[in-house]
Amino acid sequence: MSELVEVASPRARWGASLREIWQRRDLLLLLLRKDLVASYKQSLLGPLWFVIQPLVTSLVFGLLFGRFARLSPPSVPPFLYYLAGYVLWNYFASTLTLVSGSLIANVSILRKIYFPRLIIPLVAAGVSTVNFVINYLVFLGIYAVYVLGGWESPLTPRGALILVPALLIFVGVVGAGIGTWLAAWSVSYRDLRIGMPVVVNLWMFATPIIWPLKLAPPDKRWLFAFNPMAPVVEAHRAALLGTVFPDPWWLLIGGVTGLVAVIGGLIVYHRAQPTMVDTL
Repeated sequence: MSELVEVASPRARWGASLREIWQRRDLLLLLLRKDLVASYKQSLLGPLWFVIQPLVTSLVFGLLFGRFARLSPPSVPPFLYYLAGYVLWNYFASTLTLVSGSLIANVSILRKIYFPRLIIPLVAAGVSTVNFVINYLVFLGIYAVYVLGGWESPLTPRGALILVPALLIFVGVVGAGIGTWLAAWSVSYRDLRIGMPVVVNLWMFATPIIWPLKLAPPDKRWLFAFNPMAPVVEAHRAALLGTVFPDPWWLLIGGVTGLVAVIGGLIVYHRAQPTMVDTL
């Protein structure tokens, strides 16, 4: 008589969970490839759609808020100013949205076979990162045209350019970390998925994407340091375009806030793993 084997998802230690993900990295890459192909399938322009959206949005922002409202610095091309901010925001918002909805979107796979549940958010973050790399390469090409082609006032990149890779990684990690938090909660509270577009839009208006941080009241400006995206966007623009660099303390506060959110998200997700399939 054969023995009955029960496949369960115990609450494992962090080290064991990470080791298990590494052992199943082939599954992670397979799912990543599947989602990338699915996102481009039956599309005439394919990955160009992920480039067109930030370009058109930045063009509209540059026209309305740069040329007409004159919110962008006069020494920087309005289109490039808004593209330098929006390309980061688009990465953050895309990662946050895809990761937060990843469990609901893959419920059929989760119910069929056991594998480390953290793979699903990692795949969603990977899809967003691939799209961002394409977007950022286009941005760098446009940036190079402005730098080499000249402008009314020459762009002045700073030594802080060395910080740009760290800023980009931070945006992806924070977006994925907060997304895992919301993904774990969305298993029990489906309203989160419905309200996610509203939250993302409100968050964008609370971040200096459209408006420069100097427009905030001086006595309230420090509050924006607790929005991890605010100092990052300002630092990215300052490094590339020569605008005002944010206070280093703001970067520190934003960095700590973002990392706390990431750690909290991973803890919540880790604790929800054993029962999430039953709830789904």
